[in-house]
Amino acid sequence: MLIQFLRHLPFVILFTALPAAAYGQNTSNGDLDALPDVAEEFEIRFVAKEPLTRNPCAMAFDVHGRLFIGMGPQYRSPTPNTPGDSVYLMIDSDNDGVFDKKHPFASGFNNIQGLCWHGDDLWIANAPDLTIVRDTDNDDVADEYIRLYTDLGNLEHGLHGLTWGPDGRMYMSKGNSKGHNGPKHYAPLPFRDLAGVAAPSGTSIFPKPVVSDAANYVKTYHDPADDWGREGGVLSCLETGEDLRIESRGYRNPWDIAFDHEFNFLGTDNDQNQGDRLFHSFYGAHYGWGHNWSAHWTCENHLPTPELAGPLFGGSGTGITYFDSPAFPPAFRGVWMFNDWLQRRTHFFKPQWKGAHLTTAAKEYDVLVSGGDSLFKPTDLEVGPNGSLYILGWGREYGVQWNDKQEQVNEGRVFEVRWRHNKAKEELLAKHQRWQKPLSDWTTKELISGLDDILAVRRIAAQEALILRKDGPSEILLAFQDQSDESHDMSIQQATWAIWALIRNPYTQKEQGHQFMNLCLHGPIHIRIQAMRALRQHTDSITNISNGQIPLDSDTLEILETALSDKNARLRFEAYQFITQIDHLPPKIHLPLLEALKVETDYICFYAGWHVLKQHYSSTRLKALLLNDDSRLQLAALLAAAERRETITELIPQIIQSDSERLRNTAALYTTRKSGNSMFYINNPGGEFTDTISVSLLSYLKPSQIYYTLDGTNPSNESPRWPGSLNITRSCTLKFAVYSGDKQIGPIAEYQYERLTAQATVERQGILSILSETNRLYRVSRQGPQKDTKAYTDRDYILTDVPKTLENTVFIQTPNDDSEEFRDTLVSIELAIPSTIIIAHDTRITEPSWLSNWEKIKGQLTTNDTTFGLFQKNVPAGKLTLGPNRPDTRGSASQYLIFLQPGNLKQLADATTQEAVTAAIPTADAQRGKALFFATGGAGCFKCHDAKPADTPTGFGPNLSFLKEQRNPNHIIKSLLTPSSEIKEGFATQVIITHDGRTITGILKHETGESITLNQPNEKSVTISRDKIDERVSQKVSAMPAFDRLLTPQQIADLVKYLLEQ
Repeated sequence: MLIQFLRHLPFVILFTALPAAAYGQNTSNGDLDALPDVAEEFEIRFVAKEPLTRNPCAMAFDVHGRLFIGMGPQYRSPTPNTPGDSVYLMIDSDNDGVFDKKHPFASGFNNIQGLCWHGDDLWIANAPDLTIVRDTDNDDVADEYIRLYTDLGNLEHGLHGLTWGPDGRMYMSKGNSKGHNGPKHYAPLPFRDLAGVAAPSGTSIFPKPVVSDAANYVKTYHDPADDWGREGGVLSCLETGEDLRIESRGYRNPWDIAFDHEFNFLGTDNDQNQGDRLFHSFYGAHYGWGHNWSAHWTCENHLPTPELAGPLFGGSGTGITYFDSPAFPPAFRGVWMFNDWLQRRTHFFKPQWKGAHLTTAAKEYDVLVSGGDSLFKPTDLEVGPNGSLYILGWGREYGVQWNDKQEQVNEGRVFEVRWRHNKAKEELLAKHQRWQKPLSDWTTKELISGLDDILAVRRIAAQEALILRKDGPSEILLAFQDQSDESHDMSIQQATWAIWALIRNPYTQKEQGHQFMNLCLHGPIHIRIQAMRALRQHTDSITNISNGQIPLDSDTLEILETALSDKNARLRFEAYQFITQIDHLPPKIHLPLLEALKVETDYICFYAGWHVLKQHYSSTRLKALLLNDDSRLQLAALLAAAERRETITELIPQIIQSDSERLRNTAALYTTRKSGNSMFYINNPGGEFTDTISVSLLSYLKPSQIYYTLDGTNPSNESPRWPGSLNITRSCTLKFAVYSGDKQIGPIAEYQYERLTAQATVERQGILSILSETNRLYRVSRQGPQKDTKAYTDRDYILTDVPKTLENTVFIQTPNDDSEEFRDTLVSIELAIPSTIIIAHDTRITEPSWLSNWEKIKGQLTTNDTTFGLFQKNVPAGKLTLGPNRPDTRGSASQYLIFLQPGNLKQLADATTQEAVTAAIPTADAQRGKALFFATGGAGCFKCHDAKPADTPTGFGPNLSFLKEQRNPNHIIKSLLTPSSEIKEGFATQVIITHDGRTITGILKHETGESITLNQPNEKSVTISRDKIDERVSQKVSAMPAFDRLLTPQQIADLVKYLLEQ
């Protein structure tokens, strides 16, 4: 049934849209009956939930306004016998706007992560397959299945983002997983290119699709544990699947893509630790992941990549859409909306153009919907025919959950968000009802009007029908020319689809083609841009358009020359893009192109400009430009040559002495590509230390010098020269710069070194507190027990001889005045972990009774005052009390000294369970959890994880600051008890075997066409050149130990509380 338009049902109403940082925290894993929080004057409700929907991942409205949803049990670890996912038609049988039934439309798929209608074809992204299904007999059940592509990689970083463009191509986003690459299945060549795999000679570029009925459709199984490929990308193809090409690349897991009213694409891309990102996909763009020679994630000040479309965000970006519904208020029209699955939010932002850079108008993303107390893990989102925003919500668990009857029991939701003061109900209802009439009965003008429909599937249908009309070209041109008649006053969206309908229409005549060419030179900017794109798309040589109607004559050359020198950066960008994609560079364009590059100031335009050189210039011409006296042309040629992997090493010494800082830095970046683009080696790249830390630096750039400062100021070649190694004894900021001659090469590097405070040092040893009953000072010595260390907090006696027994122990200095105290308890020490305690007791007096059950051990400690015997005891975690120094007042004596050896966690007889930890949460103590987090002999989490946000994450494991935002204690508990079942995406251990037999393990930091860089547990990294790698595999076993038999339920509860309150 169609979605009801006018009926008003109860919704929840909440607060004004605010930046994400100002929102209340998401407080739980989800109250099943609670609704998410939504911005003021908006309403939200369930329109479907379990058992009707379970783990819904993708949706699409058809031309009739009916909602289709892909869902099922395939995610996250399917076996060959796991039932397939299905596409369901959602039914509202009583017209109350809430779905109460579902009808199976198509079944038997791998995990469905994308749906898109094109006419009667439903495209389904179910990696490793891309499938098209059709209902040929109109019974609402698909009966024809076409497996268009296969071997596209696993479901973790698979195929997403199916979107049909006005240019007649299907666009899709693909993560960086790779296919099996044989022996029976091969992906089309562009997918193999992204994965970095080569098929046997003779393998088809485009393997033949497999057509079947529903009963004989066979999905291709791909184990999710299989290794990743090199990079992800955005691709496009024709409706037959042919002419598949890579539009942009350099992504890790681009979950979704969408385009705005001007056909500009944005997408979400997931990272493992540095933050997710939004990107603007355009032809030839490479966003840094798996780059040929210079991997980069933030793309900030990095010329080999374009700039990102917005700030990084610390979540998990999923669905994205351009939203311009008349049912929403003006502030929420013409905005981009995207979901954050991890932070449980739906964001929105206004876009703006900064030159040719499509980016956000504000510095952060606003929030439309926030999970609050509800179960809200948003996946896909779309505008509905009634103008509302529809959002799919995942269940509580990451993967499929079964009951004892092997029935899927995951939750799943469909939410509807709408504005309380919607004034467009009648307008949208009228537009909806017209689609009940067959398109064959529509006039050509009505079809042009249909190009502005709120549903993309209807714009597609109207355009396809318009392309077949003989009077289509004349009516479209009339609509552009006659703006005085409101019936022809086209919106930007309508103009975009109309221009492409004109160029795709086979009935376009030569004289109409000339009128079209005029659109490229005159009129509003959005029309000029779209006309240039349409002209570019259908130009396949320098002499003709693909339909043979519009020659690339002097008019086309005039358009390009005019655009190259236009003040509007967006027009210049389109000119560069146009020239990049034609087969040959017209001789007349050479000089205007170089002149444009000489004066190009726009970052994105310059990026697109050097891609022209990459595409069309020979090696000889590029090398000639590298020796040019214009630094901008040199820079453009350097970037083009590096991207093509040209041999230009012999020219680098001359280039690196240029007066242009950007040219020098890029040349240095290229020179150090084998070392992971680092110009130097540093043995201790910042961090915490106790007494001293030795730092060694080595420049990979030869010849070069390193200059440094320790006071936070920027170094120059007049600063001290790096001595090779340096011992740092205080907290400081080390900055250094690499110089070649008198030229600085690359940016200034900066590392923070923090000498731990006494309190922090204590935390590292698992000591929660030291409480003196006499109010005298007990203190952990920073130096540890060694000769000349002060023995007491209130005397000047020093240690003179320290036995080996006390080496590497924690020394707790005591107050000597306590030696005369007679109390049952002198001091209490709270321990987070089991420890060995050693008491050094003055041999001149009798031991107190509380020491009688301690073991006397060999060795003696001496001070310049007396000699001490040693007594040892292993104590559990918890409170340790120590009594008086002596049993009576006879004889003079010094107070005992305390030494502590943090123990390792002991194996528990019974494994800790999730239920037991959950029961202990109410009594959890964050301070005890903090001690466990930092204690070397405790959980020791700090060795691999940062627990607070960092601009540049350094941890071996994932940054854990997101846990505070997610507010999901069950997820943390499960990760601690059985970490291999909860490996955060991107943190599976990589194992690399080199040709010389070495085995290197670590977590992938980044990779390029030249090298792979792995993070190591010691906060360092190792870079391996690809030509030295014999084999590379990814292990689905966590590098993190399981704590189910190491930590008690209370200890894990304490750790959970600390992580949630950090």
